[in-house]
This record gives sequence, structure tokens and C-alpha cells, in this order.
Amino acid sequence: MNSKGGESLYNNGKGIKIFLMFTPLPTRPTNGKRPRSNAKAPTVTKINHFHEDFGFRDFLIKLVSLLEREDLLEGSCLYQGGELDNDSEDSFSLAYTIPRHVTVQVRITNEGDFVQMRDEATKKLSAEVKVYIIEKKVRFILLHLAGMFYPSDIS
Repeated sequence: MNSKGGESLYNNGKGIKIFLMFTPLPTRPTNGKRPRSNAKAPTVTKINHFHEDFGFRDFLIKLVSLLEREDLLEGSCLYQGGELDNDSEDSFSLAYTIPRHVTVQVRITNEGDFVQMRDEATKKLSAEVKVYIIEKKVRFILLHLAGMFYPSDIS
């Protein structure tokens, strides 16, 4: 059960059900051989719940905590309060579908997209959402003035 905001109105008090699909970066073989050109990293799947009162940052923290990959937040413009556009780089991409309602993946590029997802998911008492996270290759540039990390693309 989620303690934020009291008992949830959805899924017998558990909150909005998350089906989390995470695709990490492919790892290099440990035997020194080159990886196959068509090698795909295995997808990690988790099922959990989040409270409908969660804010966007709480939601992001919940997702990476489930994956035990808090390091993803260090390079995330989304977590730092930024907004992604088509040219933005982040440590991960985020999208969702809602079973039997929103069947095409919708990107989450800002807090407004998250609010829209939450509103769509809570139209039924059995609120659920499928969230897709794909890890992306980035490097971090420390900006001393802002004291924040910003990712830039690695070539």
C-alpha cells in the first residue's frame, strides 16, 4: 500500500497499477569477443502500484527505485525539472500505454504529459498503465554555475 495521500481510490487502495518495461543498454560480452550486431538487451519487467497523488518527481523516483537504477536520475533532464523535445538527450526515454484505452505509445516529455497519463489511467477504478523506459547513452557535463548535471550525446 502507498502511504502518500492516504489510501488510494484505485485497485482496492493500492493505487494505479504500473506494468514497467525497462530496456537497459546492451552490455559488452565478458569473454572479450565483439557483441553481435543485432544483440538486444533483455527487457526487465516489474509490476507495482503508485498513488494517484504522486507528483512527477515522485513517480520518476518510484520507477528507478523499482529497477534499482537510481543512477538514471543523475542524467535526467526530466528529473531536474526540464522538458524534452525531439533534440533533447536524457539518460532514458519514457513512454506509456493504457490497456484497452490508449494503445499507441505516448512519450512523456514533461510534467504535463505525466498529468495527462495519470488522468487517463484513473478514468476506471481498475486504473493501470504500462510504462516503457529505454536507457540511453549519455555523458554528463558538470555546469558549475547551475550545480546540475546535463547530458549530452556520446558519438
